[in-house]
Amino acid sequence: MEAPSRVTLHVYDLSQGLARQLSMGFLGKYIEGVWHTGIVAFNREFFWGGVIQESKPGVTTYGSPTKVIHLGETHIPEDIFREWLSEKTKNYDLSTYSLLSNNCNNFSNEVCQFLCGSDIPGDILNLPMEVLNSPNGGFFRQLITQMENGMRQQALAGGPVNQAQQGPPSIFSGYQMPQNPSLPSSSTTSQLPPSTISQPTPSQPAPQPIPAPVASITTSQTTHLTSDAKCLISDSGSIVPFLPKLKQLYATLRPSDAQNKSATLDSLKIYLEESKSTEKEPEEKIYQLFDEIFLDYNELNKSNSSLLLNHLFMFRFLILRSAPAIRYTTTHKHVLNHIFTHFISLEDTFSTVTTMSFTVASNLFGSDRTRIFLEDSAEQLITLATRQLSDGKSKPPQQVAAGLLYNYSLRLKKGIEDSNSVLVLTSLITVTDADPIQIDEEATYRLLLTLGHLLKGNDDLRALAKELAPDFEDMTKKKMRETFPVGRIHELLREITL
Repeated sequence: MEAPSRVTLHVYDLSQGLARQLSMGFLGKYIEGVWHTGIVAFNREFFWGGVIQESKPGVTTYGSPTKVIHLGETHIPEDIFREWLSEKTKNYDLSTYSLLSNNCNNFSNEVCQFLCGSDIPGDILNLPMEVLNSPNGGFFRQLITQMENGMRQQALAGGPVNQAQQGPPSIFSGYQMPQNPSLPSSSTTSQLPPSTISQPTPSQPAPQPIPAPVASITTSQTTHLTSDAKCLISDSGSIVPFLPKLKQLYATLRPSDAQNKSATLDSLKIYLEESKSTEKEPEEKIYQLFDEIFLDYNELNKSNSSLLLNHLFMFRFLILRSAPAIRYTTTHKHVLNHIFTHFISLEDTFSTVTTMSFTVASNLFGSDRTRIFLEDSAEQLITLATRQLSDGKSKPPQQVAAGLLYNYSLRLKKGIEDSNSVLVLTSLITVTDADPIQIDEEATYRLLLTLGHLLKGNDDLRALAKELAPDFEDMTKKKMRETFPVGRIHELLREITL
């Protein structure tokens, strides 16, 4: 079994001690530091500075960490983590940056949730709201909104961005401040230096950007509810990085069958490379490889959860091929039902298994070949997705559960009310009416997109929505605007009316 990796949080003070000295005069409230964070795992430090980057721990362009906080250990293999990380790149670039709700510390928090199932310290994560709740918070809200709108427009237009080489700005970055009579004048306070990222030196290697994924919802469109919206398909990456460790796992856990499994994995690699645009059927032993792992649920425990995770990662590629999709939604649909029944409802320890199981289901919803199976299984999957969104403590499963509902809404026949569309609508109303702080921003955005597509051109569902959520316009949308005061959710809410 692969040894667990220690996970720590490196905390940097971007103000270099000036926040402690000047925050009372500048904000009217004491702030210990302006925090930037990075997650250290697998002997590398991962952080968001304009793009997702990694470097040698403690050797970043932010200097030496002010604090090092132990977060726990992770049993998730490094290759699976890197695959997950590559799918997050379009959620974390300059166009999606929000100092209030999507900043470097939110990135660290999501990584921590994925690896450890827990959050980073709240005083770090909630720093922006601490600033807004200060006596001069109203002024800073306006300043931040103007600053982010300018950055986002420049980033989406492909033009130069003021902080492009510096990473996202901090509250104390060296922007020209508008005059505000409630703040000390420039003669009594020093202009704080911007948070810059210096050019790498031989002892300070350049951070490595993570390659971008194929499937993600972006904000490059001016209208979010477009008529040509596409399903979210998780098909980026390759199984090649997984194979050596997976073969080693088989050698450790099932030595008597390791040689056969190694040969089957090689055949799977060849099949996935050749079958992208053909109807080719894989060898039977490839099917048996997955059937044995997924149906042998009683053996699942912490020692071999990596084996299950790796197979779920590979299975999401397999079911996008025509022949396997038909097999698993007809003669062998009991395998999929087993995944949905057992793996999606696992304990928090296996939240990554839950995430991968939802990803498999979401890929199925995104395929035209599986419509009949999905119509039969929709109620079960929608119910599971709703439960995960309402009760889930980890953001990655929330995001893929919301993605599943989004994909399904695009598969529904437009303008037609049926039992499943009503079920999706009820799910959305239930979740969006809850406390939005408990739901991840990306998940919230996908849920609102789902609601918008569902109601578009469907007067019957719109009337039903008004009955189910009479306070949606006056209370729910107001609550969401307060939680997400700027950015794509704020914009999308304007397009959704009951």
